[in-house]
Amino acid sequence: SRGLGDVYKRQVMYQQIANSKSMGDIGDVGVTEYELGYMYLKGLDVEIDLRKAYDHFKLAATYYIITELQKTPSTIKIP
Repeated sequence: SRGLGDVYKRQVMYQQIANSKSMGDIGDVGVTEYELGYMYLKGLDVEIDLRKAYDHFKLAATYYIITELQKTPSTIKIP
């Protein structure tokens, strides 16, 4: 069993990463947003909050799309 100090440190770390949108690898922000969403969805170390879970999952999806677009810009056709 983890102590509350470890839980708090992990949550603070995730939130700091999610808040720092200027990270070099935007994919890391997406993963962090997903992790935060999962924590709120399942009530892992936090109160279950479906609105917060949804918001974090939505941001995670956005960062995933951005990351994929950065990988394959030549396949995008703009009319």
